[in-house]
Amino acid sequence: MVDTLPWWRWLILALFFVALGVAWWWAKRGELKLMLSGKRSDPRLKIVERRYLGPKASLLLVEVDGQSFLLAQTGAAAAWQPLEKNEQKAPVKS
Repeated sequence: MVDTLPWWRWLILALFFVALGVAWWWAKRGELKLMLSGKRSDPRLKIVERRYLGPKASLLLVEVDGQSFLLAQTGAAAAWQPLEKNEQKAPVKS
C-alpha cells in the first residue's frame, strides 16, 4: 500500500517552494547583491573626503542627509563638528 503524505506536510512543501521562488526573484532583481555588498541605492551617509594626518589620525568630511560634518578621528577617540553651507566652500590653503 502506498503511504501518502499528510496535508500539513504538503503545505510545508508548498511553502518551501514559494519561499524558494521569492528568494530567486529577489536575487534576480539585484537586491541580494546590494545587501551583501553593503551598498544602498539611496545612500544617506556619504564620505566626501578623507585626509590622513598620521598613522592613527584622520579628518573626514561626511555628508548625512545633505548636512555636512567634519570628523576628527584618532586611534582612541573621535569628535565631530557640523559645518554651515558657507564653511564647506571656503578654499583650503596648503
